[in-house]
Amino acid sequence: MSFTTVGLDLSRLAYIPNRRVYALSIVASKRPSIIADVSSVFAKYGVDILYFISSTVYINTDVMSAVVFADFTDSGISPSKLVQELKELNGVMSVEVLEEIVPGLVVDSYHYPLMVGGFRAIVIPEFTIRGWIHSFRVKHGIAAEVVLWHEGYVTGFTIFEELRKIMKGVKLDKLITIFLKLAQGLGWFIGEITELNFVKSSATIRVYDSFECLIGKREGVNRAYSHFVRGLFSGFFTALFGKEVVAVETQCIAKGDPYCVFVVRPRS
Repeated sequence: MSFTTVGLDLSRLAYIPNRRVYALSIVASKRPSIIADVSSVFAKYGVDILYFISSTVYINTDVMSAVVFADFTDSGISPSKLVQELKELNGVMSVEVLEEIVPGLVVDSYHYPLMVGGFRAIVIPEFTIRGWIHSFRVKHGIAAEVVLWHEGYVTGFTIFEELRKIMKGVKLDKLITIFLKLAQGLGWFIGEITELNFVKSSATIRVYDSFECLIGKREGVNRAYSHFVRGLFSGFFTALFGKEVVAVETQCIAKGDPYCVFVVRPRS
């Protein structure tokens, strides 16, 4: 598989000790040059923009809400004076400096709740998920694996149902592509279909960098490790094919393979 990817830091928070770092929330009318106009004020005073995120799609199409993490250390302006100048820009409705908890720490507490494609979302760091999955399996064994598979199954089935409602008229093979791109966009894995047969209700998926199997690899389990993602494919393709199918992991990075492979076949 040929693909180019670059990591993305969502930067919900940043901690840079010994620097004058502040977070600013900005609400403005949506127009083509508004981001450039706002950025030019920071540049004018030598304020380094560390992070800039704006949202318009699922909140209000006429209004842009943004949060900026900015380093004022080497600038000649205070946050309060910069706020006043930003407020003078055409279309800017409000600008606020977010609460400083400790010096050098900035948190985007303005954007809440988080949304993905119009649905509420939560962000859970990988180290937390690693604790959930591995310690859960160590303590409860097969019972934990069954629970993980079931949760994956329900997730996959639900994703197909939601995609079908949103993407009315889109062909089934395209829904598979959308599903895999969604999983990649959410940081779960990179996946590609290597075999698909609607008549036989079968599919083979090659998966790179599975978050679940990376946990097994780091823990040195040396065996096929996936149950959540395996359940995810079982649920998604059961909904897609309209008959009960199950995914089996035949290759896994946790046991030294270069990628994971999931084979989907009708349940016997």
